[in-house]
Amino acid sequence: MFGFSLTKLLFTIFAVVVVWQGFKWFGRMQEKSVSAKAAPKATQSKTSNADKVEEMVKCDACGTFVAPGAKSCGRDDCPFPG
Repeated sequence: MFGFSLTKLLFTIFAVVVVWQGFKWFGRMQEKSVSAKAAPKATQSKTSNADKVEEMVKCDACGTFVAPGAKSCGRDDCPFPG
C-alpha cells in the first residue's frame, strides 16, 4: 500500500510539474497586471516619447533644473516669470 510503484512515481512528478508551472503562470499574470497599472503608456512606441523630450535649464536662484518657460519658484531673485 505504501510501497513505491512506477504509477505513483510518475503521478508525483506530474503533480509537481503542474504545480510549478501554475506558480510560474500566476507570477507572470501578476507581474503583467502590476506593470499594466503602473505604466499604461508602455504600449506606445519609443519614437512618440522622444518627441516629448525638453531641454532643461538651471535656475540661477535655487539651482534646480526646470523646463524653459517654467513658472517662478517663489524666490525673489528667480529669473523665471511668475
